[in-house]
Amino acid sequence: MNKAKMRADLRFLVYLFLFPALMAVKADTEDIHATLHGEVRIQDNQATYYLSSEKQRREVRLHLGSGKRTIRTFPARPALEGDRFKPMAIKVDRYRAIVRYDLILKTSMNNILYVEVFDQKSAALIRKHGFSVVDPAASEVHFVGDQLYLMDCVGAGPGCSGRIMDPVSGQELLSLKFTKDDWLNVYNTNFVDLGKGRFVFFDSTGKRGILYNGKKMDLLFFDLEAGVEQGVRAAHAGAERLLIVYGSTEGTPAGRALLYDVAERKTVRIYNL
Repeated sequence: MNKAKMRADLRFLVYLFLFPALMAVKADTEDIHATLHGEVRIQDNQATYYLSSEKQRREVRLHLGSGKRTIRTFPARPALEGDRFKPMAIKVDRYRAIVRYDLILKTSMNNILYVEVFDQKSAALIRKHGFSVVDPAASEVHFVGDQLYLMDCVGAGPGCSGRIMDPVSGQELLSLKFTKDDWLNVYNTNFVDLGKGRFVFFDSTGKRGILYNGKKMDLLFFDLEAGVEQGVRAAHAGAERLLIVYGSTEGTPAGRALLYDVAERKTVRIYNL
């Protein structure tokens, strides 16, 4: 075998072994700038969630037992301005509500988000609310039990306060805060229904959260940290457990996950992906 062919074979072997590592570095670099979007879904001990970067969208499937993950990649879908102004319907057994994004005046500084609340059985209109928020187009309304959960958000981000509102009177029942001056930043987060009237809300740093039982709040502390804009998303993983998925922070790739036991107030497992 001549020397030229030996060198060529050696280069091929080096490339063969280094290529997966180079691709992993490339993927990690893209993950560092990824944000979490949509829901975290858990079925048959497998979690599915989505990461979006400037160029692509990834569907990640994480097996909670083995820790193995598989990834499917799709082209990124550009955000369309019209998507922000479609009315959104939400409901629970007792109420139905329409969040009227279509009533947002796009050419003014009208900081009101309109919400219409109906009786679910009779379909009768109960009340029209005009909630004062920082940016109506960026804010959200959900039901937490029979109460309204208002996410009062800054359009440019990353800031978003959480308020629990009475659906009939429109009065604020509770502001999600740790202390008087330390509020929960719910930017790019969701909440989890644990059942029995209990809900968990998350701070977008991923370091802490609030357990709410309809009347009072308890603080929860987690072991990982996210970049505020990348946020965290979570799902009920059965019994008293939460699966919390993290956006990236300080060079750490997005998509890490934490399994947390609410009853025992401790981390059960960390999935460092």
